Amino acid sequence: MVRAGKTFRYADTGRTEGLFSGKNKKVLAIVTSAGSYVESPGLAALDHEIPYLRFIFGFMGIGDVRFVQAGGTTGVARGQISADAYLAPYLEQIAAAI
Repeated sequence: MVRAGKTFRYADTGRTEGLFSGKNKKVLAIVTSAGSYVESPGLAALDHEIPYLRFIFGFMGIGDVRFVQAGGTTGVARGQISADAYLAPYLEQIAAAI
């Protein structure tokens, strides 16, 4: 995902510069997980994906990053909820974000 000369470069000063800076790039990242970090505040400290992805996209010069956290895939795997019922609220979030 992050490659010198493709997504960032080393400036003459030795510092890195994101190659997408100023190009009005946007990202909509859809992150799935077995549990729900959003619905279980006690699990929020375990949510490492969002901060990491926000950092990486920022490193490349992309500041407009939106996330849809689709937690709770375990319910589908266990047959507690249908895939359609599981996806419905997230599809609404995705539609609202684009």
